[in-house]
Amino acid sequence: MGFLLAFVVIGFFVSAELFLPMNSAPVFSIMHMLISYLTFRRGLVVTMLTIATMCRAMAADCTALPPAPKPPADARSVTEFGATPNDDRDDTEAIQKAFDSVRPGQWLVFPPGRYLHSKALWLRKPGVVLWGEGATLHATNTEDQAILLAADNTSIYNFTLTAETDKRLAAPWQSRIAVFDRVDRFEPLRNNIVRGNRIVSSGDPRTSTANSASSAGIFVYRAQNFLVAENLVTRSLSDAIHVTGGSRDGRVLNNLVRENGDDMIAIVSYLGDGPWTDASISDEAAQLDRKRETHLVRNIVVAHNDVAGQYWGRGISVVGGENVTIRENTISDTTHGAAIYIAREPSYLTFGVRNVKIENNTIRNVQTTDPKYTVRAPVKTKHAAVEIYSRLLSDETEIPKLVDALTVEGVMVSNNTIDSVISDAIRAPGRGEKSVLTGKRRDGMPIVK
Repeated sequence: MGFLLAFVVIGFFVSAELFLPMNSAPVFSIMHMLISYLTFRRGLVVTMLTIATMCRAMAADCTALPPAPKPPADARSVTEFGATPNDDRDDTEAIQKAFDSVRPGQWLVFPPGRYLHSKALWLRKPGVVLWGEGATLHATNTEDQAILLAADNTSIYNFTLTAETDKRLAAPWQSRIAVFDRVDRFEPLRNNIVRGNRIVSSGDPRTSTANSASSAGIFVYRAQNFLVAENLVTRSLSDAIHVTGGSRDGRVLNNLVRENGDDMIAIVSYLGDGPWTDASISDEAAQLDRKRETHLVRNIVVAHNDVAGQYWGRGISVVGGENVTIRENTISDTTHGAAIYIAREPSYLTFGVRNVKIENNTIRNVQTTDPKYTVRAPVKTKHAAVEIYSRLLSDETEIPKLVDALTVEGVMVSNNTIDSVISDAIRAPGRGEKSVLTGKRRDGMPIVK
């Protein structure tokens, strides 16, 4: 079954120049461009535009930040539990003891200095605030290194975090800060804050300390009403900031990202629990309604971030998600892929994308420069500055509920400034065609892309 995408432009007149290669002119301002997707199936045309509702919900004051708090007089110190800065000894046991011993709602302060930990550290007491102004936590275990906020109302402020790494990994506990409890917790974590932290490399290229995290710099999984703000993330081996697992009602604001190994800010909603070769189409359809609630990321504001220089992936991406605003960000030197990437990717069995507002962003140098730092051979995808993409597997197109859930629809691109792009300013290639590769999936269906 064919699957087509079309777009409609509404508002101010937009010249065809907008779709010419951006290196043919120095600067374009994309004014009031609305790309509304239509799905054509069995001769019926179904409009997908519900962006107005989403825009009313995403008010401008969503991007305002309150003043950062200060430690109260009764805050506890991690040194009370045996941690000692600057002694080059492993503080894992003492820090975990502190995490386990503080009462709900207490503050735990790390006095200035360098602390070593050889395992991930889990904070499971609700309402606890970790404060690390002047403190550096260095992770010595490449495969178990995160500070995990695993309870409601927990926060982490003002730490410097460094790490040993040897290869790219993927798990939350292999990131540097994670809002995560466990995969089988279906109730979201609530009201977590990650603010003012520095996740940075501490060594020369090609050394074990050349990168800041084995996985993502900041990993947010199944969190609600969360805030990730004013953090610096450099040289994480995976995404700098990764939001997934059905997280919702969150804000990603005023962060600075440099030279990481995949998407600089990623919003990802997986329908499957692995690649498409591990799934059957019947299982995918049967789990759809449940996973809409537990796995679909929604209601996210990404604003006022400054991201640049990743050597793989994209600038800001929504690969499966709903009701997302990408506003007033600066995205530059995206050496591998698009500056903004809106997509449904069947290779990872993601959801589709619905209701995304992309406005007032500044985009520069999309694949017109080479990475200043990289751990792999550079590749250029020839994406547009704003790449909008959808693809379904042919067997998915046979099930109407999957077609609806996996479509890309209701994307508004407005008033962005784009300068210097290897390809187009905005592109919606509309790839939803049926094509077949050799091989079979586990359930015997053809593997397609």
